[in-house]
Amino acid sequence: MPFVCGCRELGEALRRIGEGAALLRTKGEAGTGNIVEAVRHMRAVTTAVRRLGTLGSEELMHEAKTLGAPYELVRLVASRGGFPSRTSPRAASPRPPTRRS
Repeated sequence: MPFVCGCRELGEALRRIGEGAALLRTKGEAGTGNIVEAVRHMRAVTTAVRRLGTLGSEELMHEAKTLGAPYELVRLVASRGGFPSRTSPRAASPRPPTRRS
């Protein structure tokens, strides 16, 4: 069953996709509504994906071991230049207090 999963870096994102995540969202600081951290994580993941595209096959195998992700998935992301699932920067926004009359 597909699910949404949070990630902060490329290794975590690839492991979640390997587990079956259909959508990845980069994590912000929970409950603050501050999206700055989520965008920072998104940039780090995007930069790491671009870097994968520059590596040779032996380097990809080493990188897959370093990231703790399946080699086939690392190879796929490197060749496509992106993930096989959607990615979205999100930060949990605080719920406004309920006004009672």
